[in-house]
Amino acid sequence: MAHSIEVSLPEEMLKTFEREDLSAKAKEALVMTLVREHRISQGKAAELLGVSRYQLADLMAKHHVPAFDYSDDELAREVRAANRLASQVRRRRKKPARR
Repeated sequence: MAHSIEVSLPEEMLKTFEREDLSAKAKEALVMTLVREHRISQGKAAELLGVSRYQLADLMAKHHVPAFDYSDDELAREVRAANRLASQVRRRRKKPARR
């Protein structure tokens, strides 16, 4: 179910948005805020805005929303996991092929 909200803006502010869809801009800004605050996923954001994940990445950059927003602990875990995976790949490459 979709809901509508009403926002009051001063007349001089509205003049700066001539010929632009204020509703779409407000929705985009709200969705980007929700992504930044980790309240919705990037996939959900793309769905809400009706864009592809690639287009969402461009919107996130435009709104200065990091695509990867890890805490120090999360980043350290990701680096350890990547290092383990790289080690496994190197070991597999070193094994001689069986006949």
